[in-house]
Amino acid sequence: FFRDSQDRIMNGDLIAITTGLKGLDVIHVGIAMRVGKNIHLLHASKVSGKVVVSSRTLDSYLAGKRFRTGVVVGRVL
Repeated sequence: FFRDSQDRIMNGDLIAITTGLKGLDVIHVGIAMRVGKNIHLLHASKVSGKVVVSSRTLDSYLAGKRFRTGVVVGRVL
């Protein structure tokens, strides 16, 4: 489903990663960045200790952990 929807995500959209963990709705946030046809995430990386553009695509990032259940997209008009 996500791959069909990602064409509607634009550079600069706010991306909230949703979770099924008890007591939380959103586990991480970032800004959508298009690299070619793929969506990547500009975000604060715990591993890198700084803000980075993820090397993995957003759909790959979501698939990496079972508790990441999807995204909420926000756009400033």
